[in-house]
Amino acid sequence: MSKVLTLLSAALLLGPVLPDHLQAAPQEYVVMGTPLVNLRTGPNTDAMVIGRAEKGDIFEVVGSSDEWYRIRMFSGETRYVTKASFVYPLARDGLVPGHSMALPTSTARARSIFWDTEEGLNRAAREALEILPATMNRERYDKLKKILEDKILLEMFHIHGIQPALYRDLVAMARREGW
Repeated sequence: MSKVLTLLSAALLLGPVLPDHLQAAPQEYVVMGTPLVNLRTGPNTDAMVIGRAEKGDIFEVVGSSDEWYRIRMFSGETRYVTKASFVYPLARDGLVPGHSMALPTSTARARSIFWDTEEGLNRAAREALEILPATMNRERYDKLKKILEDKILLEMFHIHGIQPALYRDLVAMARREGW
């Protein structure tokens, strides 16, 4: 019993002093309250902008610091968005009317969007290869390809009117349906 209390006490004492990058975000998502919010490769304004979120875009949060949300993007990489007054935290069950978080009910439409995203991934690989051949520097090529994946798929999701946070759900649906 004393070991359990000692471990619990240590956990309670150490919990608040964990570095920001190790603390989980208290919410599940963030929604952009204004258009053209920069999505960056790092948690500072000098980091590369990989795309711009539109007003109403919703992203999955994977962590946060005092000034930045860490969000999951299409490539699986963590990207960063500022914790400004125009970026709102929310839980999935706290969505306001007009902020849809559902895939299309039409299987044909969902499949079409999925195949568009697959083409977007292929396009990112081709463009990265044109800029930086993988044989020259595989690590830099992979990094560039992921940046292009995030940029291109964000544009596609805007065109289709689908929330970026639903990408993983779309991929899971495609696997389940065998597309």
